[in-house]
Amino acid sequence: MEPLSSLRFLGVGSTPCWQGRSPAKHCKAHRSTNGIRRVRRPPVSFSQLNCFGVCVILRVRHSAKACRRAVAATAREEQQQEQLQHYREQLRSQQQQLEPRQKQLLQLLANATGAQRQQVEEDLQQLAERLDQLRELQRRADEQLPTAAECITPEESERCSQQAGRQPPPLHPPSAIGKSGARQSSAVQGKSPPPAPPVRQSSAVPGKSPPLAAPVRQSSTVPGKSPPPAPPVRESSAVPGKSALPAQPVRQSSAVPGKTVLPPPPPVRQSSAVPGGPIPPLPPAKAAASRSTQVPSISKASSDANILEGMSALARNKAKWIAQQVNLNESGVRGAVALFEEGATLPFIARYRKEKTGSMNEADLLLVERALQRADALETRRCAVGQALHQKDVLTVELKDLLLAASTLAEVEEIYKPFKSSKKTRAQLAEERGLLPLAECMSGRSASPPLEAAKKFLNAEKGVSSCEDALAGACDILAERWARHPGVSQLVKRTFPTDKISKKVPASLVSKRKSESVDLDRNFEVYWDWESAVHAVRPFQFLAVMRGKKQKVLSVSWRVKESVYKQFVRQLIDEYAGILSDGTNFERTKQASAWEDYIQIAADDAYARLIQPSLERQWGQRLKDSAEDSAYDTYRENLGNKLFMPPLRMHPVWGQSQSNDMPAVLGIDPGFRTGCKIALVSATGEVLATETIYLPMISKNQVSASNTLRAVLSSLESLGVHRVICAVGNGTASMETVAWLKAQIQALDQEADGKLQIGYTVVDEAGASIYSASPLAGEELPELDVSLRGAVSIARRFVDPLSELVKIDPKSIGVGLYQYDVDQKRLCKELAGCVQQCVSSVGVDLNTASPSLLSHVPGLSAKSGRSIVELRCKAGLFSELGQLTDVKGIGERVFHQAAGFLRIYGGEEPLDALAIHPESYHAARQLQATPCDNLERLESMTMRLKIGMETLIDIRKQLEEGAPDPRDQQQPSHVRSATGKSKGEGAIDAMEAGLSVDKLKPGMCLQGIVRNVVEFGAFVDVGVKHDGLVPRKHFAQHKLAVNDFVDVWVISAENRSKNAKKESWKLSLSMKPDSTSR
Repeated sequence: MEPLSSLRFLGVGSTPCWQGRSPAKHCKAHRSTNGIRRVRRPPVSFSQLNCFGVCVILRVRHSAKACRRAVAATAREEQQQEQLQHYREQLRSQQQQLEPRQKQLLQLLANATGAQRQQVEEDLQQLAERLDQLRELQRRADEQLPTAAECITPEESERCSQQAGRQPPPLHPPSAIGKSGARQSSAVQGKSPPPAPPVRQSSAVPGKSPPLAAPVRQSSTVPGKSPPPAPPVRESSAVPGKSALPAQPVRQSSAVPGKTVLPPPPPVRQSSAVPGGPIPPLPPAKAAASRSTQVPSISKASSDANILEGMSALARNKAKWIAQQVNLNESGVRGAVALFEEGATLPFIARYRKEKTGSMNEADLLLVERALQRADALETRRCAVGQALHQKDVLTVELKDLLLAASTLAEVEEIYKPFKSSKKTRAQLAEERGLLPLAECMSGRSASPPLEAAKKFLNAEKGVSSCEDALAGACDILAERWARHPGVSQLVKRTFPTDKISKKVPASLVSKRKSESVDLDRNFEVYWDWESAVHAVRPFQFLAVMRGKKQKVLSVSWRVKESVYKQFVRQLIDEYAGILSDGTNFERTKQASAWEDYIQIAADDAYARLIQPSLERQWGQRLKDSAEDSAYDTYRENLGNKLFMPPLRMHPVWGQSQSNDMPAVLGIDPGFRTGCKIALVSATGEVLATETIYLPMISKNQVSASNTLRAVLSSLESLGVHRVICAVGNGTASMETVAWLKAQIQALDQEADGKLQIGYTVVDEAGASIYSASPLAGEELPELDVSLRGAVSIARRFVDPLSELVKIDPKSIGVGLYQYDVDQKRLCKELAGCVQQCVSSVGVDLNTASPSLLSHVPGLSAKSGRSIVELRCKAGLFSELGQLTDVKGIGERVFHQAAGFLRIYGGEEPLDALAIHPESYHAARQLQATPCDNLERLESMTMRLKIGMETLIDIRKQLEEGAPDPRDQQQPSHVRSATGKSKGEGAIDAMEAGLSVDKLKPGMCLQGIVRNVVEFGAFVDVGVKHDGLVPRKHFAQHKLAVNDFVDVWVISAENRSKNAKKESWKLSLSMKPDSTSR
C-alpha cells in the first residue's frame, strides 16, 4: 500500500499538513465557509489558508470534497485489506487441513487392492482438485490488492499531481471513464477479467468494489457522486485451522459495475470409501439479509465437518442408519425421513403419502420420527464436540476416528468427558511431577527393579515423597493411556457391547435398600434386594429403580461377570501393556517380569476407575431411552383411548333418537366443606344453570339441597327437554354424593310420573380443576366463578370427551406411567402428537369446532384456530374447504397439511364431508363416474390419473362407506338408573351398595372400570375411592384398554400406612375367579 502522502495532499514543503493528527481531524480543521458547515468568522483568503497546506494546491471547494473522499477511501481500503487477509488465512487453514489427509490417502493407496484401491484413487483425485482450487483462490486473492490511487477520479488525481509538480500515477484508460467521471470497469484494456459470477457492487468508491463481498441488494447511490463513508468494521483474527468470526457487514451500493469478486470453489461429489470419509467442499458465501453482507467464510457446520476430516455413517446415509435402528424397510424409511424434514406431520404422512412410505402405519412412522430426532441430536452433538476439542487443540486423528464411529450420544459424551472439565486428571498431575519416564519404564523399556527405578523420581517439592507414590503415579499414567487408546476402545466394544442391549451384555443391574429407616410405606419393597440381567430389565423396573435412587431409598449398582472381567484385563495386559507415549508397542521381555504386579494394578485401575463407569453410563442411557420410549407409548395409548370415548350422541340408549330428543347433562363436582358445584348444560355444551348445594352430612338443612336440585331440573321443562343425565365426578365425596343423588332421583321419578327421565353416571374428573383455573376457561366462561367451571367441564366431557379433553394439559389426565421420571419436554411433544393423531382420525367440523380443537388439527396452530373462528363469526359459515385460505395466516402449505382432516357438512362440495384430500378430488369424481370393481381397472386408473394405488383404494372406501368414526368401536358410558339393576348377575356395584375399601373381603366380585393400563398390569376403579391393581398374569383377556368395564375379584385389601390419619390402601384384584384361592 502506498503512503497517504501519495494522495497529493501536500503542504508547502514535503511534509503532509496533517502530520501529528488523524486525517479526520485534519478535515475538521480545514472546514471553511464553503465546506460542510459554516463557522462564525470572516471569510479567509487563499493566502491566509496557505499555512494549512492543502488549499495552496486545491480550491477550497474541491479540497473539502477530496479530503472527505480520501478519508472514506482510506477507511474502506483498510477494511478491504483486513477482509482479504482474513479470507487468505481461511484458505491457508483449509489447505493445511487437507494436506495431512492427502498423505493418509497415499499411505492407504499403497496397501489397498481392488475396489478399495479404486475408491482411494477417486478420493485422491477429488482431494487434488480441491487443493488446486485453494491454490488458485490464494493466487487470485494475492492479485486483488487495492491501492489508494483507485479511490479517486482521474481528473482529481491529475490536477493534484500537476499542482504538486509530480506526474500522476497510472490510472484507468479514458474509455473506462464515463461522463460523470466515474470508473465503469476495472478491466485492463485488451484483457478480460477472470471469470466469476455477477455480483452487486459495494459502496467503496464509484468504480471500485470490495474484493470479497457476497451478493446483496443494491442501494441507490447516484453514479458520479461519492457515497458516505462506510461504517467501521469489527476486526477478526483468523487462526490457522480454526473458523474465524466474520467481519461486520458492509453496506453495498450500485454506483457502477465493479471488480470481480473471489467466488468460493464449487462443491464436488463426495464419497467415503476409506476411513475418515470424503473431504467436504467449501460452501458458498452466505448471502446476508437485507442490505448487509459478510466476508466469505466457512460456515459452522462445514467447518465442523472439515475438522473431523470425514463423515459418519449417519451423515453419509441417514435413512439407512435409521432403518437399522428401527428394523424397517430402508426405502420406506427414506421416504418418511424426506417428508418429515420437509415439515409434514405424522397424520398427514400416514394417510395421504402411503406411496412414499410403503404404507407405513402410524406406529412405524412414530418410530422413524423418534429415530430421526435422535439422529439429528447425535450429529449436532458430534460436530459440537469436534469443534470444542479442536479449539482446545487436543483433537488427534484417533479422537476424530472415535467421534466419527460413535453411534450414540453416550459414546460421544464419553469421548468428550476427559476434556470437558478444567480439573486435571490423576495422570496429568503425575506427568507434571515428572513421572512419565517411570511409566515408560513400567511399560517394559527398563529392566531395573521397580523400587530402584522409582528412587530416581523422588521429589518432595513435587509431592513424590516415596517410591510407592512414584509407582502409583506411573500406574495412573498407564491406566489413562490404556483407557483412551483406540485399540482398547475396540476391545471394550467387543467384550462389553453398548450399541444395543442384548444377551451379549455380561452384566446385571442391582438395587439394595439403603437402610431400614427409609421406605417405611414399602413402596419399593420389591426392589429392596433385587437383581436382573441387563438384557432382562423391563422398562418399568428401570424407571422404578431410578425413582427409588432419586428418592434416596435404593442404592443402584452394576455387576459384571467376574470371568469376563478377568479375561478382559488379561487381554488388555497382553496386547496393550507395552504401549509407549509415542504410540509404539514395546515387546516386553522376561526381564520386565518384575513390573507385572504394577502393570496388573494399572490394568485393574483402568477398568474399575475409567472403563467400567463409562460402560455403566452407556448401558444406563440405553435402558433409559428404552424405558422412556415405553412410557411414552403407554401414555399415548391410554390417552388415545381416553380421547376416543364415545360422545353422548353415540350412546345406544341415551343418544340421539328418532324424535331428536337429546338429553341435558347435569355436571356435579362433589365436595364436603365447599359444597357440591352443579352445572346444567345442553346437548351442545351450552351452560343453562349453575348452583352450589351442600350435602346433608355437612348442612343440617337437607330440604335446601333438594329444593335447589329440583329448581335446576325444573328449568328443563321450558326448554322441552325430558331427559337428563347426572354426571358425578369421581373425586372427594363422590360416594356420598352418589348415595344422596340416588335418593333424590327416586323421589323425582315418583313425582314426575315418568315425564322426566333421569339417569346418573360417574365421570373421571382428572384435570377438571386445572382447566377451571386456566386462562382458556376464563375466556370461555368469564361470567362463572372458578369453582363452578369445574362442574361445567365435567358435564361437557360427558357430552363430547374429545372436544373437552383437548382443552386440558394431557399430563393432568393421569393415564401415564412414571410420567414425572421422564423428559418433560419430550413428554409434552409426544402427548401433543397423540392428541393430534386422535383429532385427525376423527376429523373436525370446520363450522362448529372450537379454537382449542382446531389448534390440534395437523398444520394448524392456536393462532390459526382463533383466526378461523373469528372469520367464521364475521363472515358466516364456510361453504367449501377452499375458503380456508381466506383466513389470515393460512397459506397454501398450511392448507395442504390441514385440509384433509377438516370437514364441511352440507356445503357446496359433497366431498368436503369425507376423509379425502382436496388434491385427490379429481380422482374421486372419476371413481364416482366410472366405478372400478376389480384390481385391473384400478391399476389402469392409477396410471391415467397419476395417483397411487393405496390412495385410490382409500378414496373408493370413503365413497362406499363414508368417513368412519373410530369412537364407534369403544364401549359406551355406563349410565345407571335409580331403580335399575347392577350390570352382571354376580358382580356388585360397590358404589350403589355403599361398600368402602375396609369392607372388602377376598373373593368378592365387583364391577369396575379400567382407569389406567401399564406394562405390569391395569388399575381398576371399583368405586371405593382406591384403584386396585390387576397384574397382567391375572388378565382374563389378552388386552385391556382404558374405559373398559370389567368384573374383578378381590385378592386382598391392605392398609400399608402406619399413620392413622392417612390411609394408603393396596388393593389387589384379579379377573380370574380361581386366583383368590391362591
